[in-house]
Amino acid sequence: MQYSLLKEQYENHYTQNQNRSAEQSRRMTMLKGLASTIGIRDTPLFQLLLFSKIKNYIRFITLRQIYKNFEDVRNMTVGFMHPNIFHSFMNLGVQLEMVEQESHLYRLRESYMVEEDMVSRLVRMESSNYSNTVASILEDYLFVTEAIEAKPSSKLGRIMNQQAYIYMKEVLTYLQEINQLNFFEQITPSFTEDFYTDLGELAFNIYTKENYQQYISQKQFASILDIGCGNGNYIDIHINHSAHIVGVERQEKVYEKLQQKYRDYPHIQLFQEDILDIEFNQEFDMINMSYMLFYLTVEEKEALFNKLKKILGKNGIIVICQYYPDFEVYQELIARYNGKWGLMNRYKFDICNSILAAEVVLNNMLVDFAQAEEWEPFLQLIESCGFEVEEIVPADETYYSYFITIKHKSGGSDDKGYRD
Repeated sequence: MQYSLLKEQYENHYTQNQNRSAEQSRRMTMLKGLASTIGIRDTPLFQLLLFSKIKNYIRFITLRQIYKNFEDVRNMTVGFMHPNIFHSFMNLGVQLEMVEQESHLYRLRESYMVEEDMVSRLVRMESSNYSNTVASILEDYLFVTEAIEAKPSSKLGRIMNQQAYIYMKEVLTYLQEINQLNFFEQITPSFTEDFYTDLGELAFNIYTKENYQQYISQKQFASILDIGCGNGNYIDIHINHSAHIVGVERQEKVYEKLQQKYRDYPHIQLFQEDILDIEFNQEFDMINMSYMLFYLTVEEKEALFNKLKKILGKNGIIVICQYYPDFEVYQELIARYNGKWGLMNRYKFDICNSILAAEVVLNNMLVDFAQAEEWEPFLQLIESCGFEVEEIVPADETYYSYFITIKHKSGGSDDKGYRD
């Protein structure tokens, strides 16, 4: 969708909050009831059953952290806590309709309150005489945990190891890192750095690949720069259609795999360096960046886009695949434009937006990241560096991530390498 049209619609938009009404609709209630009745069986309804429990799974993780870290859950303020971690966590609570905000103060909703003598049991994830709401989210948390930890030989494990569930299983496991959250400083995750590359490849192959192929099908690029190229997912798409491809990957293990993978492709050049330290003697028709901006500080991003301004051809484009937490209005407008705003889509969007809000907490709390990406600061940054958004296209069917195309505001060099 052209950004000029999207921005015009955004300025005239009135949000009706239909996502949440989809969750509470009679039709969805009936389908979830049917899925619950059928239970753990290898049918399409099991996917709905698992999906229907995800928000409560995240709610319990959130509630547990609230009671672990705040003595007064009716009066939660940032104090001396890490501001990015605190505010993204509270935004998650608001998104899940667990927390209310009044100015700089956050308060847990009454339906999620736990009696003082039950708090320790809640933190230990044990059952007790909780309210119906709290008992329900604990039950769903335990169900999802059992599903993602099920032995491969078990009935549940065999289902969860199918293609339809593998990525969701990895993401839900990833969200459990929030159980180790420290509000005062970033922490080291329980997995190695190449986890992100492998998870990204899995998501690309399941959700993104076809969308990207369709997105670039009418475009031709003679020269491509892929920053943070990972396992080469995007390079593979262009490998037979571009004269020269440059890939930049800082992780040593991943870089070594890339060298072996592309050893017989002389038109592919690889660097294991910081993009800011590489001197290029050419311009590029297309520059690709997928899920890498949150690894950079504000200063590093500014330096990056100033560098890209010099090496992007006059008619070239930068394609950024990324998710943003403050994007729900754009999500609705793009979905309506594409005819994807039906009840089931709105239901999926709402649950995925909760997962996204939890991922933003992880982007702020784990040492692997600099800070989570946000849309308005991103717009301000690229504008200050001489770029503007041209187009925004969904990267997956859940409208979780997007291909954001940006270009020079007033042209770069005289190179005409990009042709549409």
